[in-house]
Amino acid sequence: METYKHIRNTVQLGELYRLRSLKNSDIQCVQYVGDGQSAVFVFLDHERYGDPLQRITLRGLKEESLYRFVLDDREIVKSGAYLMQAGIGLRLCGDYDSRLLILEEINA
Repeated sequence: METYKHIRNTVQLGELYRLRSLKNSDIQCVQYVGDGQSAVFVFLDHERYGDPLQRITLRGLKEESLYRFVLDDREIVKSGAYLMQAGIGLRLCGDYDSRLLILEEINA
């Protein structure tokens, strides 16, 4: 509940980007971008064999800004330009695996 309260304004009032769809991808991925924050929801509906790494390129960020997020218990800081061009590598394994990434702009 605390997590949702933290991202509620971004999800309710922010811009929605549909990054991937299960119709043409192995994963479902949506991103919300709001005032200095972005929430990225990633969902794998069933196990895929081979490389479990998914590269997600984001949208709607400020190229010149830096964004902080936590991935696999590591704090990472990347520029908006990097996140929109190179993206984030996520490992999803097993049926119904999912991730929520919360990116905070640190030099607004």
